Amino acid sequence: MLGTKLFSREGNSLYLTPIGKEFLVPARAAIVQLAQATDHAVERQHGNMLSIGCLATFAIHALIPRLREFRAMYPDTLLRIRAFAPGESPLGALLAGRAASLLAYDYDVLIQFGAGPWPGMVSYKLADEDVFPVCSPMLQRRSARLKSPKDLKGYPIILNAHPLTGYDYWPLWLEKAGALGVTFAEEIHCDPLYSAIQAAVDGLGVMMGRSSLVQGELSSGRLIEPFSVRLRSPLSYQLVVHRDRAFAPKIEQFCQWALKTFGDS
Repeated sequence: MLGTKLFSREGNSLYLTPIGKEFLVPARAAIVQLAQATDHAVERQHGNMLSIGCLATFAIHALIPRLREFRAMYPDTLLRIRAFAPGESPLGALLAGRAASLLAYDYDVLIQFGAGPWPGMVSYKLADEDVFPVCSPMLQRRSARLKSPKDLKGYPIILNAHPLTGYDYWPLWLEKAGALGVTFAEEIHCDPLYSAIQAAVDGLGVMMGRSSLVQGELSSGRLIEPFSVRLRSPLSYQLVVHRDRAFAPKIEQFCQWALKTFGDS
């Protein structure tokens, strides 16, 4: 139909031709949307399938470690989990008013970091979010101990580079802690957010942790909270569901479980 080759074969390998590379860029979005629509149609044949779209860091550090509890309560509910980078979430398209926002309706539940509202959706705040410095115990052992916030001077800090989830809370936290003006030895930028958490676990520096994401590492001792000062974030993780499906039994069950589980943590 195109009248040209999109691939060329060299030995046992297949490569895109120059035309193929050009065609891929505008075609990719349509191909992805078609694949998602196909998955959605397949899922709808299984009434007990719960499709969850979730930001990747929350999925890894908060949701998946607790899902065994949900499965024990509702063993007949099948789960399908899709992890997004912050810029990939369908809810971002909803806020921008783009046609791709229809993809947001292909999930029974979306877990998003923000404040909303999202057009056509109902949202429930999982819990208030606190931010506070965390670091590895090995960083404390290698360096002078962090006894007060002013001791942060000279320490490397780990920043998450994404403009949405990586808001720099350090100036506000330092002001609340009475250490405004403290300078750091260096800034290490990590993106996505789960790589920043891993960098802190591995002792690369001090990170501004979020209460919902670092609780597991704090409980296991892989991270410690050197100070008692916490800052309340204006943003939080939200359960977001389509208004027309908010009262479907499987969605209500998951939302009630998630609100109790993460609201109490």
